[in-house]
Amino acid sequence: EPKPGRLINTERAVRLIPDAILKRNEDKLEVILNDWGMPSLSLNPKYKAMLKQKDIAEDTKEYLRERLKAGRTLIDALHNRKQTLQEVTEAIVSIQRDFWENGNFQPMTSSQIAKLVGKHKSTVSRAMANKYLQTPDGIFELRQFLNSGIKQGNGELFSSKAIKSKIKELIKNENKEKPLTDQQIINILKQEGISVSRRTIAKYRNHLKILPFQSRRE
Repeated sequence: EPKPGRLINTERAVRLIPDAILKRNEDKLEVILNDWGMPSLSLNPKYKAMLKQKDIAEDTKEYLRERLKAGRTLIDALHNRKQTLQEVTEAIVSIQRDFWENGNFQPMTSSQIAKLVGKHKSTVSRAMANKYLQTPDGIFELRQFLNSGIKQGNGELFSSKAIKSKIKELIKNENKEKPLTDQQIINILKQEGISVSRRTIAKYRNHLKILPFQSRRE
């Protein structure tokens, strides 16, 4: 067996082709759709010309009209799909601008994007499904940027992903002999201007698969 490793692992690497590419043009962020693999569709002029011929039977012309109408519908649908993806991706990049510049996720929902692009929430959700964005920092699934926020006393929303990231960082650097309790994490975050409840901390810690402080003590 020239490749003995495949006897153990039979999984195959999946090649991801991004649906859009984010480029930084000086101080601007530009979204370019990666549609090089999509064929350019058009209606065959031969069939349009046949409709004008007098020696073509009327039932044949009716069939041609139906097929040409179906073709136009398909081309329009693909164009609209492309336009929606462009608008949705640009909206995500705009909302998450602080992420591209400083690495900070902003609270964002599909409803917020839908309002921004003027489309229904379900349309936005379909446009984002299984779509990937290539950026200077790697390839991201568009749905990764969807995250809720926790409302602060001043009315400002703080990203749940950002809070999870802070919890993870705090626990990573804690004293292993005296791990941080959930209340201590709350107090530290409060000093940074982030107000969260103990229940929220416990929920986020469970999402991160981090054990309670008693079980983390070494």
